[in-house]
Amino acid sequence: MPDRQDNALITVSVDGRSLGIFEDRSGGVSDSASSTYPLGGMGKRRALGGKPEVTNVTVTRIFDEAARGYIKWLRGRAGKGVMIVKEQPLDDEGLAIGDLETWTGLLKSVAVADRKADAGAAETFALEMVVEGPVA
Repeated sequence: MPDRQDNALITVSVDGRSLGIFEDRSGGVSDSASSTYPLGGMGKRRALGGKPEVTNVTVTRIFDEAARGYIKWLRGRAGKGVMIVKEQPLDDEGLAIGDLETWTGLLKSVAVADRKADAGAAETFALEMVVEGPVA
């Protein structure tokens, strides 16, 4: 049976401090800084490849009492804190399956959701990380 998007356990830490379970992860794409070369005589362009790189990762979770306890600290770590995001696929029973994926890098930004007087949705916050190295 194919996996669903919600069949995963996403955990985050910054500077070794566990921030708990997050609901959403975006980014972390294994990409490359590829380059091309145009061939003469109106020839096709030639792909030369390039060094591998991973796009930024953004994780989001509910802004609850636990988050209130560390949000100011996190804001002070932006641009210098070492961030680790781990994602473990889960089966329909919530048991670990497949390989754990890990992204490691530098905490880039801390964003708390905007406020709206007429909104009743859950408040969330997001952390963005510049990934250093491959997905492990």
